[in-house]
Amino acid sequence: LVLKIFKKHNVELELNKDSKKLLDYDLVGKLGKKKITVECKYDWLSQKTNNLAIEFYNSNKETASGIDGTKALLWSHVILDKGNPTVWLTSVKKLKQFIKDNKPWKIIEKAGDGNSSLYLYQDIVILDAVFTRIDMLEEKEFTKTVKELLKWELIIHTFASILKPGDEVLVSALE
Repeated sequence: LVLKIFKKHNVELELNKDSKKLLDYDLVGKLGKKKITVECKYDWLSQKTNNLAIEFYNSNKETASGIDGTKALLWSHVILDKGNPTVWLTSVKKLKQFIKDNKPWKIIEKAGDGNSSLYLYQDIVILDAVFTRIDMLEEKEFTKTVKELLKWELIIHTFASILKPGDEVLVSALE
């Protein structure tokens, strides 16, 4: 579904087939000359629970996963609305900043098939604060949204590379 939406807006993405980077991101492509990578998550329970689950750890492999393991620039989250899939997009850095600044209302360990640790946030809170719904956007607005998210990613990356550990407060001010 995420591939289909990007393609509809003339952004060619493909499944990550690089065996050395399979755990880094799900989709890869270009927007103009800029390489973009996307992590895709499908949260079918959100419709029932009104929560958004953000995976952060794989207890079977004892390794970071989801938001703490991805090397993607963008994060897509597919959720159901009255049974219909909707697609939401944000930058990975923006989502990480939100998680850093906002405690989840609950943390679940060994969720799903028993190997995932998840942060749970009320969907209305996290969607409004961090994500943009992209499945209903016209091409011009879609392109603008993706470019803004990539710009946010670049700004945070640039500032993070020059800040010292005690300077982290400055990053929050960029939002």
